[in-house]
Amino acid sequence: MVYLLFESFCQNWMLPLNHSDNGVFSKRYAKAFFPELTCYVDNYQNSAAAVYRELSEFVHRNIGTWNLSQQKYISFNQELFNHYLDRFSRVSKIMCFALCLRFLKEIDQVSLECLETHLLERMGYILEIRKLIGGPI
Repeated sequence: MVYLLFESFCQNWMLPLNHSDNGVFSKRYAKAFFPELTCYVDNYQNSAAAVYRELSEFVHRNIGTWNLSQQKYISFNQELFNHYLDRFSRVSKIMCFALCLRFLKEIDQVSLECLETHLLERMGYILEIRKLIGGPI
């Protein structure tokens, strides 16, 4: 029963993420909050779907899809740790983009100053975001 509820949650959560017309990374959503980022949403939608699928496969015990060596005993595994760090970095970047897409044009100056360094590090390659944050153009 718990597994079925979790599966239902996963499927329901993926719909707003991946829906090309109404999802968080849809052009329609971007046009509503930050039209200048519309050209980036397809890339982030694809990236979010890919990393979600990879993490879901791991959570649902399909670790074989990660092509990592299997271990009999629980111990530190550098290869798995590196895999985790890569996924963490990708998710962090996706979340920063989602934050910028939805709130960057509305965020107050004090909050923006708190986020400036992190957002420039993650999203500084996007000119439209850099302009709003106050980074070099």
